[in-house]
Amino acid sequence: MKNGCWEKIVFVCVCLLCAAGFFLRLYGLGSADPWYDEIMTQDWSYQNLQAEASFTGEPVIRLMKEKAELDRHPTVYYLLIYFWSFLFGGSIFSLRMLSVISNTAAAVMLYRFSSIVLDKESALSALALFVFSPLQIWYAQEARVYALSTFLIILWMFCLLSTERVNSGKTAVCALCGLLAFSADYLAGFLVLALLANFFWERMRGTKVLKGFILGVSAFSALLLCGCLLKKSLGGISCFWWIPLPSWTAIPVTLINMVIGYNNFPLQYAICGAGLFFVGAAGAIVLFRKDKRKAALLATGILFPLAGVFFLSRSAVPVYLDRALYPVCFFWYLFLAAGLSFGKKTGPITWTARIAVFLLVAVSLARYYQGEMPTENRYFQYHLGARSRQNYNYSQGIRYLKREARSGDFIGAADEEADAIIRHYFRNYSRAEERPRYGPLFIPRYSPVLVWIIGRRDIKNGLNGEDPGIYYTSSPGRGAEVKSFSGAAKEFKRIWLVSYVIDKGWERKENSRHVSRELEKKHKKLLERRFGGLIIELFEMGT
Repeated sequence: MKNGCWEKIVFVCVCLLCAAGFFLRLYGLGSADPWYDEIMTQDWSYQNLQAEASFTGEPVIRLMKEKAELDRHPTVYYLLIYFWSFLFGGSIFSLRMLSVISNTAAAVMLYRFSSIVLDKESALSALALFVFSPLQIWYAQEARVYALSTFLIILWMFCLLSTERVNSGKTAVCALCGLLAFSADYLAGFLVLALLANFFWERMRGTKVLKGFILGVSAFSALLLCGCLLKKSLGGISCFWWIPLPSWTAIPVTLINMVIGYNNFPLQYAICGAGLFFVGAAGAIVLFRKDKRKAALLATGILFPLAGVFFLSRSAVPVYLDRALYPVCFFWYLFLAAGLSFGKKTGPITWTARIAVFLLVAVSLARYYQGEMPTENRYFQYHLGARSRQNYNYSQGIRYLKREARSGDFIGAADEEADAIIRHYFRNYSRAEERPRYGPLFIPRYSPVLVWIIGRRDIKNGLNGEDPGIYYTSSPGRGAEVKSFSGAAKEFKRIWLVSYVIDKGWERKENSRHVSRELEKKHKKLLERRFGGLIIELFEMGT
């Protein structure tokens, strides 16, 4: 086949893969309600900030500053959300659309990048792995920074490798891309250290001991750098106590999740893991034989962030590995793609491996769209921090509350997820005096997260273990009031208790159970209903 004809076929394949990826990410984009993290994003939309500014009387800039201090993530993405929503609206579909576009653009850049280090055929395999990965689609359908971070990091790596000669213009563009990547994701700092390690490795002509020392110092510096950045960005939290420390098995599980997503079980993990790591090892051999310099860059690009995030999470601030490492998944895809071309001289073996891997991905993808994932608590190690999308649908519960709640009622959130949902959907609901008020309802010793959230709202009193239960109410221009269950009956006739259930097969959080038990001791329980991920209970005060 002539060269020109082959180039046209490759171009058509790239276009088809990118188009397929775009429509897969678009499919069902608005079907699930926003979950806790996405509500944090939606709070930054132009429409919500304007409504909040009008309600509280505070300028938008000040509200942005307050929100930035409460969120550990870089603010650049949220500012982009503000301007994006000004142009295209603040619906969850619109905000997720930004992630879809970013991830599709990342797919295009991945092909350009992989064409530099792989042959065209292997570059197509890498693109296909990226396009059809359920994990890529999962976060491309979320209104969070992960898809944008992936695009910026791939763009940065592409600029870096395509700048073969020193050129002030290209160098400036490369530096700008690196700055943008870092401003979207602090963990890009690990890639900075990986680049430094490669730079010194190439230019040092000393002993292996010296090179090893340089790599060791770079790795330590990466941990220190990212640790400082995370500590600074946490806004006073020294530890995410609700995030479990990752075990050693989290490392291979994360690498497997990058290919097959969250919807698989232990036996499948064992079988898939063995096959994927064999292919990845073969890919490493191919890449190092072809170009040691580029292979070293790819290897450190995945290993530095993986080791850095893991040890940072174990020793300083727990993080979810899948989300943290999502923007550097593409390095792993390149090793797998190279491994799938390992036996080119033995065509049947190569094609058998390719068919097996893509059948595996296809099955996982089908399960993704069916909403299947291991949701039981005993399988949580396979999808840390992720929730079944089927559980996000609580709009019916919100509509029920708005329809049934009346003057003299209090709507209480029993956990941080329910608190975010209520504040989001009832943002302007308490303007009219005849409407019910709302806020957290918690027992401090069972709810450290809510205590921290309320503390950040300048509520200083009542946060002690002696009080059997606390709720707060506030209104524009007034300070917050802190009251106990014993005093609640004097002001409210009924209390609606809203609890969030993490997923199917899970119990409510400890604070929710204890608050419900305390209310039931003193007051009459009128009803209990479940709507998706929400459990709504109604208590009549003083009975």
